[in-house]
This record gives sequence, structure tokens and C-alpha cells, in this order.
Amino acid sequence: MPRLRPLTPLALIALLALAAFALAGCGGKSGGSEAASGAAAGTATTTTPAPDTSVSSAPAPTQVGVELGEKVFKQRCVLCHGPDGRGNGPASAGLKPPPRNFHDAAYMHSKTDDELLTSVRNGKSAMPPWGKVLSDVEIRSALMYVRTFAGKP
Repeated sequence: MPRLRPLTPLALIALLALAAFALAGCGGKSGGSEAASGAAAGTATTTTPAPDTSVSSAPAPTQVGVELGEKVFKQRCVLCHGPDGRGNGPASAGLKPPPRNFHDAAYMHSKTDDELLTSVRNGKSAMPPWGKVLSDVEIRSALMYVRTFAGKP
């Protein structure tokens, strides 16, 4: 039976942060708590964010676009994938396998949009499923934005 190594303090903090954000919807809804936005920006917080249960009065986006994708990425993906999409977000240290580096052009160009959309909707490895949290327009927009990191094939 393999022997488990104790977690380093940094790995434990990252794991606890990831769990807190997963329970809170990885940053809550737009306009979420200060703790969620602070963690998404890469600053340390000592409070656990509460899930945002408010209902937004803004209409759901209806058009896919890079600008919307950037907004979704910054609200939902930065914690793990990092602000520049290199898989180096504050919670990445405790994730196995580590979050995807979207600048890996060989990988990104080898995947179809449908393959990547399925991963986002249903989750993959440590990534939670976003299909019931984000609209199809938000998911497609986030993919459009993420595709800009690897450049054109």
C-alpha cells in the first residue's frame, strides 16, 4: 500500500482555496464577493467567500464574443488557469494534473472546439463542470478568448 506524504503548507492552502471557491461557484456570479474577486486577482484572503445567491437584473448575454469571453475567464477561470492562461493560478499548486496552459499551441491546435466545449461543460480532471453555471454563450465566448492565447495554427 503506497504511503501518503503530508501536504506542504502551500499545497494545503491552495487545496482549501480551491474547495472554498468550488463550493462558492469558483468566484460566484458576476458582482460576487470581495474575497472572490481578491482571490481571482491573485491576492491572498483569509475569509471564505459566501456563494452569491442574488439574481442579476441584467439580461443574459446573447452574442458570443472575445470581450465577453475575457470577462468570463477573469471571473471563473483565473483561480486555476492564472490571469494569463498559463495554468499558474493561485489554486494550481494543489491540482493534479495541473490546470491546462492555454499557450501550449500544439495541444490547443490539436483540439476541436467541440472537444474543448465538452470539457468545459462536463468538467475534466480537477476542473468542475460549468455547463449548469454558465450559459452556452458564456462558455463559447470563454473558449473564443482562450483560443487567443495560443495564436493561429
